[in-house]
Amino acid sequence: MGPTPDDPRAARAGTIAFLDAMPETWPSDGLFEIDIITRHHDPEAFSRQKTPLDADDPNPVHFLVVKPDVAFVFRLLPLGDATDSDLDDAWRWLAAALGDLGAGAKTAVGYGEMVIVEEPETNKDHTPLGQARALSRRITKENAVDEVPRLLGLLAGVPGGQAVIIELVDSLNSRWVRRRSNKGANWAVQLLGAAEARG
Repeated sequence: MGPTPDDPRAARAGTIAFLDAMPETWPSDGLFEIDIITRHHDPEAFSRQKTPLDADDPNPVHFLVVKPDVAFVFRLLPLGDATDSDLDDAWRWLAAALGDLGAGAKTAVGYGEMVIVEEPETNKDHTPLGQARALSRRITKENAVDEVPRLLGLLAGVPGGQAVIIELVDSLNSRWVRRRSNKGANWAVQLLGAAEARG
């Protein structure tokens, strides 16, 4: 994000750094898979005005692709005298570029398509308690088995964690959590134990 020529910051570097995008979580079966493009006709045939034939030899080309439905986290870092407007503009432009153009190679045939699933969080609380609150808002009945142990790890020894745990138990429905606990779900036992120990 650079300034306009009439801006007093004109001789300075931009005000927003675009950090590397990282997967939100690493899939247990890996991030990549192999795809294949098979070229059936010799590209030289077209340049020599030769008609491509069904008898041409196929040439499979293997390449790595990121698996579908992998969520990436994009982070922007305000620098120096960055304004809220600079950050808002950068987020809007990044979202538009990823949504309209995608990322990487072969976007014309559908690779690298991006969908914004969560709006950017500005002024994010980077303390352990803030990170735990952000994680707890993303925990659902479907992902609780994986995410609750992570949340409890973040909250280990953190003052104020009781409120986050109790809010999560309420948001998941305390009866549902207790039923899971009674059926031996380790994450539910740990969650209720932590809520009772802190309560």
